[in-house]
Amino acid sequence: MYLPTFFVGIVALFCGSGRSFESLFVQSLPASLVFVVPALFFGRFRKAYYAAVWLLFFPVFIITISNLTLYSAMPTADTFAPMLETNPSEAADFLKDYTSAALVFCIALGVSLLALLFRYAQFEPVSRKTVMLAAPLCACAAVWALNSGQLFSRDFYVSSAVLSYFDYVQQHKELEECIRNADSKNIVTVMEDDAPKTLVVVIGESLTRNHMQIYGYPRRTTPLLAKEPDLFVFRDVISPHAHTIAVLQKAFTFKNWEQRAMHQTVIQALNGAGYKTFWYSNQPSTGAHDTAMTLLAHGANEKWYSSQGLLKISEQVIGESSLDSCLLPKLKQALADPAPHKVIFIHLMGNHSSYNERFPSEMPIFYGSPPYLNKALYSSASRAHQREILSKTNEYDTAVRFNDQVVFSFLQQARVHADQDIAFLYFSDHGDEIFEEKDFNGHNELVPTRNMFEIPFILWASPLAKHRLPALSASHLLSRRYQTDDLIHSLMQLAGIRNEFYDPSRSIFSSRFVARERFVSGKEFDTLYPPQRVQALASRPQ
Repeated sequence: MYLPTFFVGIVALFCGSGRSFESLFVQSLPASLVFVVPALFFGRFRKAYYAAVWLLFFPVFIITISNLTLYSAMPTADTFAPMLETNPSEAADFLKDYTSAALVFCIALGVSLLALLFRYAQFEPVSRKTVMLAAPLCACAAVWALNSGQLFSRDFYVSSAVLSYFDYVQQHKELEECIRNADSKNIVTVMEDDAPKTLVVVIGESLTRNHMQIYGYPRRTTPLLAKEPDLFVFRDVISPHAHTIAVLQKAFTFKNWEQRAMHQTVIQALNGAGYKTFWYSNQPSTGAHDTAMTLLAHGANEKWYSSQGLLKISEQVIGESSLDSCLLPKLKQALADPAPHKVIFIHLMGNHSSYNERFPSEMPIFYGSPPYLNKALYSSASRAHQREILSKTNEYDTAVRFNDQVVFSFLQQARVHADQDIAFLYFSDHGDEIFEEKDFNGHNELVPTRNMFEIPFILWASPLAKHRLPALSASHLLSRRYQTDDLIHSLMQLAGIRNEFYDPSRSIFSSRFVARERFVSGKEFDTLYPPQRVQALASRPQ
């Protein structure tokens, strides 16, 4: 046990995880009983026992080494959600973006170590004298482990990975139970009035507002949205997490930092009030079993998922059908539906890695040094890494510009119905870090940065909708501090529905709104990330 622990300790120390080699080494003592006791007391079943233990231990070891190499941190529940709910496309993107020489070397070395250790463990039975001497030591270690709690401590990498997996399972179970039990709770959701209403909710992906022109980014990444004269561009909205599943489990249920109970999903609330609901996604459903995303969309009257993730398994040139623009006909179809009350959810691929696959191949790419280049990081990087920093950032900004075209085209379709009570909301699930605050690209709460949480939140409302939502004319509306773990309350107000769990003080569009403390990674966001970069809204042409 100590040999793999020694290796994990060295990797943790090298990666700067905050865990010392000594602490990992000491914490492995109780777990070593799993290996020492059978060697002393098992007879002919010793080899089979070790084979079973290593079979279970191997994935824990690989996951821990990968997490330490990529994120300099131990696994958490958020480690398992992307792994277990991914699709072939996302898996291929992840391997392409994050496979590095260091990761391959660490995994190869670790696998070789385990193979040698397993072979070494197949020794001859020990003498009776050794057993008699070792038995009291094993008993003492077992008592210490149980009393100290070290055997099941999250500080130890084996128990950390195992407990994190069960955390993920519990979160998924909570969502399943929410779906299953909501109807039996007889939650009554009512409309404020019978007037026809339409709400379009566009969910972006991995887009930080700090790379949007409309939020003050120097590049022309959102020229179309920036020239729109009547948008409500909220300047201080953040996501509660840096992963889609964790974000939307809070945004689309009543679960938030203060309370754990989900009660019901926004789809269930809308359906219960008499709305017709649509869920169109360019992120395909995954496999034969329900994922968190398909559970959240459960109950929508019409659902459609693109086939992109099932087709783009290898290095293929993507076609127009895999771009977010493929959802425009679905939006037109839903808007033309004769239902008097409807809510249309559009889930984009947005800025999901790989960025160069999120826009048409003929689209011009930004080039040169990006505006927020971390010069200290860049100057200390190797030539190859410098090229990577520039190419990733320029591809990301180009994907933002194409996303601008997509969201603008959706908005124009909503504007066709401006004589009706209709609202259009665009927000991103979370953002991405692009080598600005850390030498990292992507999103993971184990290595958090403000770019992962600071998201765009943009509303357009027709005159009838504005009349119904008088708080939209309130002063300081756009500077309200908000976190999308309360989004379900804002969506319910836009739709004009309420139930026993609806709280207008948690709706950013309400005159009764109350700003709350915002937490990410268990820490208060505004303390963790005080304002550093003032970004006024870009001036718009008259």
